[in-house]
Amino acid sequence: MVECIDKILHEAGKYLLDMLRLKTRSDPKYAVLTGIMHSGRRAYEPHQTAVDMLTQLSPEDLANKELVEKALKLMVPVLVSESVYGLPEDRLKLMGREEEFAEFISEIFRDCYNPICGPNPQECLCKEYDSEGNCISPKLDKLISCIRSKRVVGKKQIYTVGPKGEDMIRLYAGDRKNVPIDTHAMRYICENAMDEPMKSWCEKRYFKRVGGPRNRREYERLKHEFWKLAESCSKPIDEYQVTVWLKNMCEYRKEHGFPTDVRLMAGFHVDCEELLE
Repeated sequence: MVECIDKILHEAGKYLLDMLRLKTRSDPKYAVLTGIMHSGRRAYEPHQTAVDMLTQLSPEDLANKELVEKALKLMVPVLVSESVYGLPEDRLKLMGREEEFAEFISEIFRDCYNPICGPNPQECLCKEYDSEGNCISPKLDKLISCIRSKRVVGKKQIYTVGPKGEDMIRLYAGDRKNVPIDTHAMRYICENAMDEPMKSWCEKRYFKRVGGPRNRREYERLKHEFWKLAESCSKPIDEYQVTVWLKNMCEYRKEHGFPTDVRLMAGFHVDCEELLE
């Protein structure tokens, strides 16, 4: 039996998605920075703060490695001074070296975003859809393809934007079906798996804490499973993904003793205690 999320939580998720897309429509590079900074399993606070700070730079400045590195190095003191977080300092750091992150970000804006989206970045958003609800945006497809080709080898990690990061960009840009599958979405999928192959995958991977999808094929399989769950609950896929993320993120924070007043984006907080009542 699939556990569908209640109407009040769904309205909260829908409102958050509307806010994220409104921000993206006014400044499409917000979606790209979100996809870059949240591509892996990373602490939410420092990487979302990086998105908010870097969005203030122009696309031309974001193609400048030195300027991006300087902005990232200014970020940690801002985070530590934000008493709202109440988190240990080791969670207020980027999952990577500032100079390496800066190189990766600047390459994406120099080689992908600026030449493809150009002076009219709204052309990289979803504005048309086919009869099945799929986004029709050749420039967005070209942008994602270019971003996928980017790879910076650092001292301790390799910087890429994987399928989750790609789908975050697509979701923010208006795609109704290609939604990011992160840890919170995987939890919902595995707690409500509808067929034996999916239940078996969850037992071997998710519930044993082995990790998430090992490759793009497994990731797409999880995404299709999420589509089925959203459909069984009669909810739009994109709205339901954000709702699931919001609910499970709040539950995770309560379970692990993290602050439940969460800044989801600049100027927008959520009180998890109130949301989960």
